[in-house]
Amino acid sequence: MDDAKRKFLKQTAIAMTVAGGAVVTIPFISSMRPVQTEQEYLDEHNALVDISDIPPGGMKKMNWLMAWNVVRIITVVRRTEQEISDLHFLQPLLLDPFSQDSKQPSYAQNIHRSLRKDIFVAINSCTHLGCGLTFKPDYAYERYGPDYWRGGFDCPCHGSYFDLAGRVYKGMPAKENLSIPPYHFVAENLIRIGVHPPATQASTEPKA
Repeated sequence: MDDAKRKFLKQTAIAMTVAGGAVVTIPFISSMRPVQTEQEYLDEHNALVDISDIPPGGMKKMNWLMAWNVVRIITVVRRTEQEISDLHFLQPLLLDPFSQDSKQPSYAQNIHRSLRKDIFVAINSCTHLGCGLTFKPDYAYERYGPDYWRGGFDCPCHGSYFDLAGRVYKGMPAKENLSIPPYHFVAENLIRIGVHPPATQASTEPKA
C-alpha cells in the first residue's frame, strides 16, 4: 500500500471516530439539561395581548395555552361607562351576582370581575357544557336578548345568558359564572394572560 492511500485511510478512520463520538455525546449532553416543568413551559408561552384596538363596547378574542395541549379562547371586552353602571342594576336578575360559587382569582371576585372596571377578561366557554359563546353588545339587546338585556354573552347550544361581567342569569342551564383566567396589565393597553398580577396591582379593585 503506497503512502498516499495509507494517509487517506488514516484520515477517514479519524473522521469516522470523531463523528461517532459526536453522535454519542449530543444525546448525553441533552440529557444533562434540566427538564422543563409544565408551569415553566406555560410561563414561556402565555399570551401577551394588545388591547389598544378594542373600542368602547368592543371585544377581542385570542388563544391561550392553559395547560399541555389545552388551548382556551379568551375574550377581552372594553366596557362603556353605561355598561359598567348596568352591572349594579342587573344584580337581582343573576344567579351568583357576587361570584361566591364561581371560578375566578381573588382579585377578580368583585362586582366587575376584573382588575379594571372598563376591561373584562374571561374564558369564552359556557360553564354548562363548554360551548363557545357569542358576544352580543348592549345596543343589540332588543334584537337578541330578553327585555333586561344590557349586553353580554349567550350560549348558542343551550341558551344560557351571561352579563358583561360573565355572570349567569337565573333560570339558565349554566349554574356558574364564566371562569376568569390569571392575568395582569403589563401596561395600560397590554395584558399578559396566564400570569397573576403583582400584589400592588391585584389590590386596586374594590370588592363591591
